[in-house]
Amino acid sequence: MKSMAAYNGREIPKEDKVFAASGAALEAVEKYGPEKVINATVGALYDDSGELIVLKSVERIMKSLPAKSYAAYAPIAGTPAFKNAIAKAAFGGYEPKSYVAVVGTPGGTGAIRNVIANYSQPGDKILTHSWHWAPYKSISGELYRGIERFEMFDEAGNFNIEDFEYKVKKLTRTHEEPGAPRDHTQYSRQQSDGVLAQPGRLVRCQKSAR
Repeated sequence: MKSMAAYNGREIPKEDKVFAASGAALEAVEKYGPEKVINATVGALYDDSGELIVLKSVERIMKSLPAKSYAAYAPIAGTPAFKNAIAKAAFGGYEPKSYVAVVGTPGGTGAIRNVIANYSQPGDKILTHSWHWAPYKSISGELYRGIERFEMFDEAGNFNIEDFEYKVKKLTRTHEEPGAPRDHTQYSRQQSDGVLAQPGRLVRCQKSAR
């Protein structure tokens, strides 16, 4: 059957793998009992009895709000009071004496996607550690970016600052190489391997041994 959906850089399965696994775990709980099943499929917080945890403070405020205050469209970037509260929560008493802006997103995944989309270019590689959330790769691929990994821990179990520094310098050197096509409009996912970019230009790089 021919799909009418536009190509977006990824294959979309009939059923999401994570939610399929979550559904199977919930079925197993019903069949075998909660004491026989550990459901670690989705990022939800449960108590020792397996019940979903909801912060009482959030629940109380939500129930006290008039319907029109949460049913109406909110500003895309978030309400001023919300943004001020987020900045205070994020920085505490160490807010920098420079420009600070807060933008509301639909969850943490939306925040990660916004950062990749707005602070990198097609062809860039996003640096992350070897232990990372798998959707980083999916999000980057949809935006025609790649992933570069550094080893998170060294042999002693400490943060691997050496490999981190090496990968940062490696990507920086690639971005500084002169000469490359300036047109991003024809960039495709198939071109993503071995290609890095900085604003206005793409750079082809070859794999090399350390």
